[in-house]
Amino acid sequence: GGAGSSGATDAGTAPIKYAGYMENFFILNCGGCHVAVNGKTTGNFAFSYENFLAPVNPEHAGCPNLDASKRRVVPGKPENSLVYIKASLPTPPSACGGHMPNSNSMLSDSSLKLIYDWIKQGANP
Repeated sequence: GGAGSSGATDAGTAPIKYAGYMENFFILNCGGCHVAVNGKTTGNFAFSYENFLAPVNPEHAGCPNLDASKRRVVPGKPENSLVYIKASLPTPPSACGGHMPNSNSMLSDSSLKLIYDWIKQGANP
């Protein structure tokens, strides 16, 4: 990778963390459908760090954009992370599952950049 990256990162910026930041972001932006009720989730997703880094569901294992690890989030590799693929592509390859959010809307550019940057930095817990 690295082609076309400008390296424009803010010097001295603390790494983005899941705990207390990305967790809240995902609950805010995705919790309307993927919400835990009495320990159960709708939309078949739990908002734990471990679940974000877990392997994708079997029906998404054939997604051509994934790398060999086939994980929802691959630290350092947003383009190979199912969470980013589904959010950033208006029409993901069929095996990847549907675009998220499934309201046919796109997350804002700044929200997509935040997901991208968190994963690119190593998906810090």
